[in-house]
Amino acid sequence: MDKATEARTTTEARIQAELDAVLLRLRQLGQAIAVEAETTDSLDLAGDLFDNAQAVETRELGQLGVARLTARARRLKTALVRLQEGVYGRCEECGKPIPPARLRAILGVATCVVCQEALERAGDR
Repeated sequence: MDKATEARTTTEARIQAELDAVLLRLRQLGQAIAVEAETTDSLDLAGDLFDNAQAVETRELGQLGVARLTARARRLKTALVRLQEGVYGRCEECGKPIPPARLRAILGVATCVVCQEALERAGDR
């Protein structure tokens, strides 16, 4: 096996392991949120204002966690597809190579630093 194939296989294994971990966490959170929803739904939230606020906050934080993990899972799945297509490691925006240190630091990253900063600036508007 040549170095490029070995590196690709290692990267694919790392991405798949991270994806598996994220999907497991999503299942766990989904179950916890379902239990929490049943508990708070059975309450009519007519009790103590502080308890009601805390129950709602807990549910919203759980849903936020699920949204973030879902987005992470999508990025990892996309990274696996890009790897199979031979374009993983190239910026989706400009097509230039993404530095290896960035690829190691942020598994599944799809943009170089310059393009990511531009996307974030555009999103702030």
